[in-house]
Amino acid sequence: MVASLSRSVSPDPSLRTSDTSAAFVREHDFYWRGRHFPPYEDWHVTELKDCVSTSGLSLQGGETASFQDRTIGKLASADISEQDRMIAKLEAADLDAQFPRFLELAADLRNSIYEFYLAAFADQPLHMPTMPPLARANRLLREEVSPLLFKNCTFEIKLVAAETQDPRWPRTEWALRMRPESALFFTQLTAETLATLRKLCITAETVQENLGIVFCRILIDEPGRTFRVHCRQHQPMPRRPLGGLWLPYPRSLARLSSVEQRVTDVLETTVAREGEGGAKLHLSDVYALRKAVEQGLWE
Repeated sequence: MVASLSRSVSPDPSLRTSDTSAAFVREHDFYWRGRHFPPYEDWHVTELKDCVSTSGLSLQGGETASFQDRTIGKLASADISEQDRMIAKLEAADLDAQFPRFLELAADLRNSIYEFYLAAFADQPLHMPTMPPLARANRLLREEVSPLLFKNCTFEIKLVAAETQDPRWPRTEWALRMRPESALFFTQLTAETLATLRKLCITAETVQENLGIVFCRILIDEPGRTFRVHCRQHQPMPRRPLGGLWLPYPRSLARLSSVEQRVTDVLETTVAREGEGGAKLHLSDVYALRKAVEQGLWE
């Protein structure tokens, strides 16, 4: 997306992540848009027409659909339906959307727009390793949006269980690995940007019935001197009958408590390291948090 004082310019390719394929950019933009309203496929035809008209787009007749035949792209002879043509036109416009004269707005008004937009994502963990469209428009807008983005939004560290066979032991060991999208996002951040993160959500997919999916929320206060940690399970804990009541197994509760304590220990070290300057996350802290969750679950 673009902002320009006098004319429209193409998005700066240097603002994208290392994966710049068209499919990835499309998924990126739909991810940010989807949190505000549903995909175009779920819209009524009347709503699509209104959006096409409001956006100043025009539809060409006689367009044909493409399909894959043994990985070879071909064109179908049948015309695309009006609904499909409108969806294709709107999606293409989203990928090349523009903000003409946006920078002519007062700085405080631009900040209000940023805050309004980002407020929709404040409590939902962001898992895609990308920046919102406004931050990709040009460098000035990225400098304005980024501080609000990293201060107010919750970023997800996605972990998944993997079997590891320790040659010293006959039994299978479990370890947590960071998913590629999380690793890409955190490793591409500059040290200065990473230090401004204040909200994290660690999601550990254990693939074990007695653990399920473990969520660990981390909230660091603005000065960076205090923090809160809360862990829970997405799936119900295994339960046992006791006097007519079904209570969680003590082992499941103990593991959650262990995860919470180990994550707390990592953050206390981070706060102590920075002293009066407050907590500033390093990439090593992200890896330490992964290890803390792993140890809390299986050691």
